[in-house]
Amino acid sequence: MVHDDGPSFRPASVLLLLAGTGVVALPQLLQHRDPFGCLRISTPKRDQLRVPIDVLLSCRADDAPMAAPAAVWCREEGDAAGLRYCTLLVSPVAAGDVPFPSAPDVDVDAAVAGLENARVLRERLSAEILADAYARMPQPCRVVVSGPGEYNSAVREMLVGLVEDLDSVTVLSA
Repeated sequence: MVHDDGPSFRPASVLLLLAGTGVVALPQLLQHRDPFGCLRISTPKRDQLRVPIDVLLSCRADDAPMAAPAAVWCREEGDAAGLRYCTLLVSPVAAGDVPFPSAPDVDVDAAVAGLENARVLRERLSAEILADAYARMPQPCRVVVSGPGEYNSAVREMLVGLVEDLDSVTVLSA
């Protein structure tokens, strides 16, 4: 689809919907905000991702390794800063299925304590949570979905009817 600024879609914001191994997209995307500072790659500012980025990060209570880094990114300020807003959606521990038994537990509540631009919800992503997050995004908004296949499919269904231009949705899959 051709947008007002030509054939190249330049979003006014980015909404990340991440779960499971899909969380790897978060640090990768944030490096595009300041490619020279992060990767020593000289990139014109017009090609840098200097727009608000919000994330809905779904994880299990026993597998939340990105909670602390997300909180750090929420504390950054400036046009090449980390996250504008982060919602950690924490589901219960699955009985007998600990993904990394030797990994230290992460206290997600402590990670975001004191932050006005981060919150923890003890529930799964729902159409209502997604609609609220999308409504806060400056438009046009690029929506990036990354997670296990079932998660990606469920989120794709929630986006139908919510996002007017489905060409602005990118679903990453393994």
